[in-house]
Amino acid sequence: MRKILLATTALAGVALFAGSAQAGMEVTVGGYNDFRAGFFKNDLNTNPDRSADFQNEFQLEVEAKAKANNGIEYGVVASLWNGGDYTTAPAIGATDSTGSKATAIRTRQAFGYVNGAWGQVRLGDEHGASDFAVHAPATYGFGGQVDGSYVNFLSPATIAVLTPGFINDDENDTKVTYLTPKFGMNGHKFQAGVSYAPNNNDGGTNVTVSQNPGGVTAGNPLMSTNYKNVIEVGAGYEGTWMDKFSAKAGVVVTTADNVDNMTFNGDPVHDYTTWDLGGQVGYAGFTVGGNYTDGGRYNTTALQTRDQHVWSVGASYKFDRASIAGSYLSGEGYNNMFGTATATSASNYADHYRAWGIGAGYSLFDGMVTSVDAVFFKQDGPTGGVTDTDGHVVILSNRISF
Repeated sequence: MRKILLATTALAGVALFAGSAQAGMEVTVGGYNDFRAGFFKNDLNTNPDRSADFQNEFQLEVEAKAKANNGIEYGVVASLWNGGDYTTAPAIGATDSTGSKATAIRTRQAFGYVNGAWGQVRLGDEHGASDFAVHAPATYGFGGQVDGSYVNFLSPATIAVLTPGFINDDENDTKVTYLTPKFGMNGHKFQAGVSYAPNNNDGGTNVTVSQNPGGVTAGNPLMSTNYKNVIEVGAGYEGTWMDKFSAKAGVVVTTADNVDNMTFNGDPVHDYTTWDLGGQVGYAGFTVGGNYTDGGRYNTTALQTRDQHVWSVGASYKFDRASIAGSYLSGEGYNNMFGTATATSASNYADHYRAWGIGAGYSLFDGMVTSVDAVFFKQDGPTGGVTDTDGHVVILSNRISF
């Protein structure tokens, strides 16, 4: 994000820390526009006449920050986005409860922060400690291949679509986060953090006490009335050797309590603990890495007792303005977006989901990257679980960042 404006802003409400503020705040603006053309095939496609579509994702981010005379830095980060959240299901572009398309601009992140020698405190809607997660590398880090936007061209009602993090590690619940300072020496840095959110998938001005207390419907099993006391604990490492080798690693543990008397299709929702461990190693433009995630009892009921886990591995090579990458993912787990009402351990279960992805990108101009990604997937389910299927998604993307 580059600086495009310096604005003088009146400051108030900084009595939390002693010391007078400077006369103004530095304001920076950035974002991106990502146009995608997707071509897809899936035997379970409910509308087989549709095999291609366009998608456009846009984000505008603003940060305002200042530093007090005592050295304390504080500010606000807010981003506007046209993507979907939990009310519009996992697929961006799905209709919400009012029938409107997910083209309306909504808040993605919006939080205030305070920095000091003791670390950083964030208050608001943001990712939290889940940002310490490290997965397989991708082309220019845009989340391509098996951890990319191919999932937007698949129906969550028929495809399990397991991701490397298993749970949604890009959520922006309203939470409190503490991050330690980065510490270390000789090119090696460590950092840790913890986040707390009173309710799952609960952001903005939403207050759960005003929601329908009757539990969730089959179409939305992750309603914020299902889970409370969501805690994320994460830690990360980054290091270099001899200016040639680089490495990074991360671990994230997430836990949440089920809300009493909340059920999914008549079966009590189970509380959960998940953990994710991943790392990457780089040398001379090459990067290899991967991760393993134990999904625990995430988004399951008391009768859904089968294992949930996923692992991924990948490699990338970046040279000049070009990059190539490939990745593989394998896992098993539940997807209660299917809404199956039968109360068995196999309900909505993917016994084996795997995806293979390959992609390439090229930056023709500064700030613009054109890329192509192809992902092939295969889904197997036990009797009473998901339907066996396979297919592919090919995406042409042109992203302009500013």
